[in-house]
Amino acid sequence: MAHEYEYAVSVDYFTPVKGGGSPNYTEEPARVAFLIAFRNLANKLPRAIDTTLGDGWSINSHSITFQGEVAIVSILLQRHRT
Repeated sequence: MAHEYEYAVSVDYFTPVKGGGSPNYTEEPARVAFLIAFRNLANKLPRAIDTTLGDGWSINSHSITFQGEVAIVSILLQRHRT
């Protein structure tokens, strides 16, 4: 029996603070830089998904992980199998 959904994963990496060094998220400038970078990612995501995977996908879950100065955003997508 086939599962009724199919899944895909989108992963994006960004460095919210320019100029090297690890961001200190206890400081306002680092938090604002992260929010701007994340907003830019969120704004381009629907078009990127449609362009690369086609229509019908929705976000099932997401994860944000920090490795040094890099933010890694993983997004699990799903759609009904056709």
